[in-house]
Amino acid sequence: MTAGSPPAARPIVVGVDDSDGSAAAVRWAAREAAVRGVALRVVRAYAWGLPSAFVPPDDRWIKADLKRASEQIAANAFEQARACAPDVEVQSQVMDANPAQYLEYEAADAQLVVVGSHHLGTLGRAVLGSVSASVAGRAPCPVVVICSSSQGALPEGDANVVVGVDPEHSAQQVLGFAFDYARRHRRPLRPVMCWRAHPFVEAEWTAQWTRQYFAPERALKWLSETLSGWRREYPDVEVLAASLSGTRALAGGARDHPVDALVSSAAAQDLLVVGRHGRRARFGRLLGSVSQGVLHHAACPVAIIPVDQD
Repeated sequence: MTAGSPPAARPIVVGVDDSDGSAAAVRWAAREAAVRGVALRVVRAYAWGLPSAFVPPDDRWIKADLKRASEQIAANAFEQARACAPDVEVQSQVMDANPAQYLEYEAADAQLVVVGSHHLGTLGRAVLGSVSASVAGRAPCPVVVICSSSQGALPEGDANVVVGVDPEHSAQQVLGFAFDYARRHRRPLRPVMCWRAHPFVEAEWTAQWTRQYFAPERALKWLSETLSGWRREYPDVEVLAASLSGTRALAGGARDHPVDALVSSAAAQDLLVVGRHGRRARFGRLLGSVSQGVLHHAACPVAIIPVDQD
């Protein structure tokens, strides 16, 4: 597979280790490869800190054991993928390399990268694995992070695809991925607009122009106009009523936040799709606060779509 391959022909890449989150990611990735009719690449990268020339002889046995263990992890994931999707071409790759960096390298020629998260339970969701966070923040293609607590299980009933739309950034790539996924999986699509109200929009003395440009009604009108083109392109996708999430004041002085609304909307759903709006960092990209927040707290698979402009 070369860097010039058509996007539709590029494989899905899944990064694996020996965690429950990784096993769930393999199951999800295998089924997605079957739906898309593309190959699946199972990638296991393990990091060894020193070049071989500088490794003491006794430690080389440790390195050999690490390699054998990684090969076994990849082999197990390979068999699991074949069992989940017998008709999918499954490839396997084991590399002595930094896991996050190697997955980012693989992402350059993938249509999708899938990784597992390690957070478990309410307390554990405050911590996200460094590899999954790094890949989600820097990969040039969409990244799907699978929560280990979901075990990669198929959602029951009429689960929705929830898409977070941010009017302050380009929404087209995010909506394009969400509509395409919803059509492939025959799922309803629920848009949630990450709206930020003007701080004075609800004050009695607010000028009429402020209400006109920052009121919820205008935000919903913008969203409806944005969705209209996608509805025409994907007429077979059921689009559910859109909702707003943002900074409107709540009872008791509390304030809603897009992360809370997105996580709540996506509970027990098929997929949550959000954009990666992080700014350029010195050594790559950083996840924005919303995408980072949903990765830490969502219990369903989360798709992070790169929309940054260099």
